[in-house]
Amino acid sequence: MAETIPMIAWWFLDKKKAFETEQKYKETNKKITEVLLAQEQERSARQEAERKEEQERLARKEAERREKQERIAREQAELREDQERLAREHSEHREAQERLAREEAESREEQQRVARNEAEAREREERIAREQAEKREGEERLARREAEQRERQERLAREQAEYREEHERLARQEAELREEQGRLALERAELNERLAREAERKERYERELRELGVLPDRKITDADIKYARTIAGYEDGCINIAFIGNRGTGKSSLINSLRGLSHGDRDAAEVGDIETTLRRKKYKDSKSIVWYDIPGSGTRSVSAWQYYYDNDLYIYDKIVLVHGKILTESDFRILKLCQYRKQEWVSVRSKADLHIWNYKRRKGMCPTEARQFYIDAVRSDTATYNARNENSVEDLKLSVKDYIVSDMGVLQLVTRSEPSEDPIEQVVDESAFLEELGLSTGQMKSE
Repeated sequence: MAETIPMIAWWFLDKKKAFETEQKYKETNKKITEVLLAQEQERSARQEAERKEEQERLARKEAERREKQERIAREQAELREDQERLAREHSEHREAQERLAREEAESREEQQRVARNEAEAREREERIAREQAEKREGEERLARREAEQRERQERLAREQAEYREEHERLARQEAELREEQGRLALERAELNERLAREAERKERYERELRELGVLPDRKITDADIKYARTIAGYEDGCINIAFIGNRGTGKSSLINSLRGLSHGDRDAAEVGDIETTLRRKKYKDSKSIVWYDIPGSGTRSVSAWQYYYDNDLYIYDKIVLVHGKILTESDFRILKLCQYRKQEWVSVRSKADLHIWNYKRRKGMCPTEARQFYIDAVRSDTATYNARNENSVEDLKLSVKDYIVSDMGVLQLVTRSEPSEDPIEQVVDESAFLEELGLSTGQMKSE
């Protein structure tokens, strides 16, 4: 009996150790299982199934352990009730020890298996870590490639944009070049046309000058003008006006009227039906105007230039061409020479009262009708003159305004006489003619 109690104590110690070992095993197994479960949650279905299978196996072992505990409890109860069965229980204890040894062996195998599982788990973790590292490296490499691709795409987009911009710039330059070429072609055509017109104008100008008798080797110099003015008695500070025209046109009579003189007055210019002015005559009745009576252009058969040059017409400030009827070709040429020399000139249709009286007598008109008929005829002639000169060179183109005057009408305005009631003797353009000469009504008489 005394030997039995130590054996029971040893048996209980052995059971307690086995139980503690089993508890430690359970706790370790539980921790391992939790770690494995935490690590293997995202693993494949196969690993999850293996973990579930392992849990079921552990659950069965746990059930077996509980069953063993219940059996030990029953054995202990039986031990207290029947010490006689101790021997048998001792035998059973040896069997239990053997079984525990086997279980320990199994436990050691299980521990080894768990260790292997842990090693495999660590290997899997390391593999997973390597895979994750490789994945991260691959992602970084992919990110670098994507960044490089984006950079290449951006560079390509910039190059395409630069190419389009360069293409558009070249297109604009080409368009501007075509426009510039068109403009240059147009300017060249305009220049050629202008040069052609200028050449034509120059040719016409030279031709008209040749027709006027202007010789290239015969220029009027300042020395010629100074010498001719000295000979003619040109007075500086005054308006020097020369009267020219064919004989019988009334140049001398018109000068007398402008001076406020009648034909019989003292110092009046000599007048008559024949040419009375064989040389230049000078008249000065005021401080501002000097009159020159020039011999008639129809007294000698000379060219317009020869007449203009021989009579030194280029020295005067103003030329008054006096004509009784239409302007002759010689008259036109002299006026063109004045235009060529940029010299002021005036065209006067003289003896208006005599022409109106002739219209009245020949056509049987009343004085008023004859006056208007004559005025209309002169205006028509003037329009014809101007139309005739439309094709002339600009520098030689004449714009004729034929002043219709009579000696009586001019004298009436200069002396401020009472106007005549007879339409034949009434003034027409005398007032405008005086203004053209720079005179006002009554100026000469008052002076």
